[in-house]
Amino acid sequence: MISEMLFHRRAWSWWMPALQDALAMARQGEHRDAEAWILETLGDASVDAGDAAASIDLYREAMTIRAALGDRGGLAIGHVGLCKAFSKTGDYDAAIVHCEKARRISVEVDDMWQYSVATAYLAMARAALGLVEEASDLLSATRAALDNAGDLMSSERVAVLQRKHGAGVADVAVGDDRLDRQLDSACANSF
Repeated sequence: MISEMLFHRRAWSWWMPALQDALAMARQGEHRDAEAWILETLGDASVDAGDAAASIDLYREAMTIRAALGDRGGLAIGHVGLCKAFSKTGDYDAAIVHCEKARRISVEVDDMWQYSVATAYLAMARAALGLVEEASDLLSATRAALDNAGDLMSSERVAVLQRKHGAGVADVAVGDDRLDRQLDSACANSF
C-alpha cells in the first residue's frame, strides 16, 4: 500500500519521516534488503524534493548493500537512481555512465522492465546534451522493451511522450523537468 502511494502520488516529502523511521527499524532488525530498498526510496524522495546531491549518497549506500547481498538487479536500480540524480545536477556524462551500467546489468539478469527504465533515463540525458536523434531512438527502444515485457500501459505512455515531443525531445532544455516527470510517471505506473 505504501509503495503504491509513493509511486502513484509522488508526494515524497510527506513520506520522508516515515521512511527514516522505517530505515531505522530495518537497520535495527538487520533487514539488509529492506534497508537497501528504503535507501533507494529515500534517494528517489531526495531527487523529487530537489536535493539530488543528497540522493547520490543514498543510492551509493543502497548499492553497497545490494552488492554485499549479491543482488545484481538491485544494483541496476541503484544505477538508474544515480542516473536520475546526476541528470538533475547537470552531470549528464555521469548520468549516461550509470544508465549504461544499469542497462548492461538488466540484460545480464534478464530484467527487461528495468532495462526499459534505464533506457528511458538514458534518452533524457542524451536529449539534455542535444543528441536528439539518439534520444528519440532510445525512446523507441524503451517502448519496444516495455512491449516485450508485456507492459503495454507504460509502453503507451512512452508513445504519448514520443508524440508530444516528436523530434522535440530536443525541447528538453537543461533544467526543464517535463520529460523527467513524464518518464517517472510512465515508469511508476507500471507497478
